[in-house]
Amino acid sequence: MIRPCVARLLGVVTAALVLSSTSLRAQDKTPPSKPRPMGAMESGKMEEMDHAGSGWKELDAYHRFLMDTWHPAKGKNDLAPTRANAAGMAAQAKVLEASTAPRGCDTPTLKAAVTKLVPESQNLADLVVANADDPTLKKALSSVHTQFEVLEMGCKPVK
Repeated sequence: MIRPCVARLLGVVTAALVLSSTSLRAQDKTPPSKPRPMGAMESGKMEEMDHAGSGWKELDAYHRFLMDTWHPAKGKNDLAPTRANAAGMAAQAKVLEASTAPRGCDTPTLKAAVTKLVPESQNLADLVVANADDPTLKKALSSVHTQFEVLEMGCKPVK
């Protein structure tokens, strides 16, 4: 289990990554893309599933990173978002692991899935740093997505 001070540090690192990407976008002449809400329509079609929030804010934050990388890679073979977001996704996986799951998501199976998601996400980030080729990145991203689906399918908000 990660100590609270480490969890806070991971949160600060994640915030710094987000702020630095915002700063880089400010230097770019192209307008930034707007964050999509969960369950957003893409090309007039609902995404594969209704991506409603799970009630676990850290899981939902990770999901936003994953949606912004998985869907372009799967649909258009566009791995630029994966290369741009992999480090933030790995950091968010650590924040997720350090967080407390809500009641509907607090099961041994989901705890194990989060524990597996952290190294999968870090592996993806490491491959980006190593400038891995697109097929290698896509395979690693697919592995991350498969592991995430265990969480997504098993985590049910308690009403």
